[in-house]
Amino acid sequence: MQQSIESIIKAKYGELSDLQKKIANVFMTDSFQLAFLTITELGKRVRASEASLTRFARSLGFKGYSELQHMLQEEVRKNLTPQEKMRQSLKQYDGNSSHSLKRIFAEEAEKIKQGYEEVDEESFQRAVDTVVRSQKVYIMGQGISVAIVDFLQFRFRRMGFDVSALTDGGSSSMENLLALTPEDTLIAIGFFRMYPEVVAALEFAKKVGARSIGITEDRHTLIAKNSDTALLAPRGSVSQLNSLALPMALVHAFAMRVAVNRKDEVLDMMEKLQWMNGKLPTKITVEGD
Repeated sequence: MQQSIESIIKAKYGELSDLQKKIANVFMTDSFQLAFLTITELGKRVRASEASLTRFARSLGFKGYSELQHMLQEEVRKNLTPQEKMRQSLKQYDGNSSHSLKRIFAEEAEKIKQGYEEVDEESFQRAVDTVVRSQKVYIMGQGISVAIVDFLQFRFRRMGFDVSALTDGGSSSMENLLALTPEDTLIAIGFFRMYPEVVAALEFAKKVGARSIGITEDRHTLIAKNSDTALLAPRGSVSQLNSLALPMALVHAFAMRVAVNRKDEVLDMMEKLQWMNGKLPTKITVEGD
């Protein structure tokens, strides 16, 4: 049976230096928060250099910090159940309901502000250009990401794209990707929980030469690593329930930039939609009314 990070640290604790013991104590008390930080971010959190963190990982028997982090992330994904995330969130917002409401709005506003400041404009425009050149767009996501998939499908369909939403699990989604060609684009959306179908779809896109865009929370996720272009929308601490405020703001900006880049086609589609709506009765009579 594979040892946990905590059991490894406890077994090696007596051999660690004072600084390494300080780092170890943080790992044992706050692993949920640390698992998805970069080595630079972690260094600032524990006030240690990247070299010190690397030496700490090696003292525990790992080749380097990345190997330690990978094992920690797997532990968190395995142990951080929806029930536990709900428990952590209730602790955070328990108390005066009015205060909680203001706090949540303030936190979401701050996430959107930080998200905007961290957007990679080059990656953003590259993703836009990729969609504009596409013959067909496939948008894939499961779990909470389905809301974003539906939003983007609605927007792109109204712009005149041939678009397909893939939100089912199992072989159904994979079968719907069989027609994927090098002229098409796959947009894969996923956050903390990495669904194997979504990762497999990205690998298939690469195999057939199709372009891919990942929308995820950080550059270390399998979606980011397996996509041609990654758009990052960090949702907050993985130990709590998080909203889709920032991802939704990002994909709304993404869809609008796509619309600007094919303005004539979009306006033509809107004119056709208005014509069709004009042919509908102002009141739909239901038999028996």
